[in-house]
Amino acid sequence: MNQSTTEQERVVLELLDEAEGPVGAGTVRDRLLAEGFSASEATVGRLLRELDRRGLTTRVGFQGRVLTDLGSTRLTELSAAREQVAFVDNLLKSIYSPEENATDLLVARKAVESWIVRLAAEKGSRQGGKDLENLRERLEEARNAPDLSAEEYRDVFGILSKAAGNEILKAIDEVLLDRYVETDLSTGHRASFAGELADIAEAVMKNDPVRAEKTLCRHIDGLIEKRGEGP
Repeated sequence: MNQSTTEQERVVLELLDEAEGPVGAGTVRDRLLAEGFSASEATVGRLLRELDRRGLTTRVGFQGRVLTDLGSTRLTELSAAREQVAFVDNLLKSIYSPEENATDLLVARKAVESWIVRLAAEKGSRQGGKDLENLRERLEEARNAPDLSAEEYRDVFGILSKAAGNEILKAIDEVLLDRYVETDLSTGHRASFAGELADIAEAVMKNDPVRAEKTLCRHIDGLIEKRGEGP
């Protein structure tokens, strides 16, 4: 079922939920049109028959349809999903908004990544194993390198997130990194990044969550300070 059909379903179920009695096909069609959908009589008829078949609505003679208990449950699910989509949309608009939100996002990164490195350090080699060791060695080799690419920078946190074993934190951090990492890496201070990240990886490998978190916080605070706004 595509998104448009799901939205039509929600609109119809919401209409029946609001009604005090059976609702006819003509009223359903008017509501769909008012909501911006293209709804012919044939389309509405097919939609209503499908809702009947699934047990979400039931026909009351020639008077129209009413909502069933199953339909009421389905409406609750669709309404909750719509609110979640709206929340994510607003979040993404904030994240992808102009440069003035960059510091706010660094603060958000600090909160999310503090948990990531702490969890990764608590699990250490049990979860990250070879990936963490390879990461630490790679960063040590790059410690005195003139810069660190955005792709390499993201990869570091991808490996740490994998070691942390929390998919939600990983997904949030990927979104936060996606928008501003290029800006953060263009501040002219990349030379210190590999060393800072190597220190984080070492703390994680040594199962030292306190040190891992403190080192991560110093790294993010440094990014904030380089923006001239202080931690």
